[in-house]
Amino acid sequence: MIPMVKARLKLEADVLGLLLLCIGISAFIFMPLAGALVQRFGCKKVVITGATLMALISVLLSCLQNIWSYAIALAFFGAVMGATDVSMNTNAVIVEKLAGRRLLSGMHAFWSIGCFASAGLFSVLASSGSNVTLIATLHCAIVLALLAVFGRHLLDYKSPGSEKAFAIPRGIVIVLGILACISFLVEGAVMDWSGVLLTEVKNMDIALAGTGYAIFSVAMLIMRLLGDKTVQFLGEQKAVIGGSIVTAAGFALVVVLDNLYLNAFAFILIGLGCANIVPVFYSLLKYQKGMPISAKVLGRFFPKLGDSV
Repeated sequence: MIPMVKARLKLEADVLGLLLLCIGISAFIFMPLAGALVQRFGCKKVVITGATLMALISVLLSCLQNIWSYAIALAFFGAVMGATDVSMNTNAVIVEKLAGRRLLSGMHAFWSIGCFASAGLFSVLASSGSNVTLIATLHCAIVLALLAVFGRHLLDYKSPGSEKAFAIPRGIVIVLGILACISFLVEGAVMDWSGVLLTEVKNMDIALAGTGYAIFSVAMLIMRLLGDKTVQFLGEQKAVIGGSIVTAAGFALVVVLDNLYLNAFAFILIGLGCANIVPVFYSLLKYQKGMPISAKVLGRFFPKLGDSV
């Protein structure tokens, strides 16, 4: 809905950028605090509560009428999103470590399924003339239904009270964090700006605003479904470097080309290239020694599996 909000508030690109920055700033502040929430309430409660709030806020974002209300709502959205994201991936890393095989790319593939489904559904409903608030409400209902059905399967993991709820990153964690930040900038650029690019720079209809992100998400989905085996075959280094080169080529094409189909090809390259970079970094975190997810922690949560970990 970003192009629609931009048009409603008559925002220039620079002001829109500052407005969207509210999400990033609040997420940056609240992500480090997610450990304290997990320690107190557990992964399951944090993820379910956070995802529920995100779904409800998306409806609110569809009907606000001034920039200050958007700034406040987006800041709250970013805070909830940051805490939810950290809790989800804490859950995922523990599951992968206990399973003893690569699972992160497959798990992140379902994020891509959600991105594709929501962007595609938005475009279809917008093309039929549906109101943006109605579209957002439908998306909210789908998220709440999924949480009701599948939320109970999340791990009710709480980090031990003896562990610090917050720790200053150190060692290789800092390097992986910086590289993951760069990769998230790529994903965020497509998420936040592809609709504006297609409608205002490439002069496409507003109903097609979500197509770039949908195509990107499909490409990312396909590569993430193949990602665990691909990374195992190529190795982490080749997967990350090769993916980065393909992503850069996609961005170069989408900037210089104006043809609809060539733009679609460019978004495919971006999606394929960056699909497995972040999952590789998350997966590598379980091997680092500076800030480990210790066997002691897992042993307390899964007593029968603690020794094997």
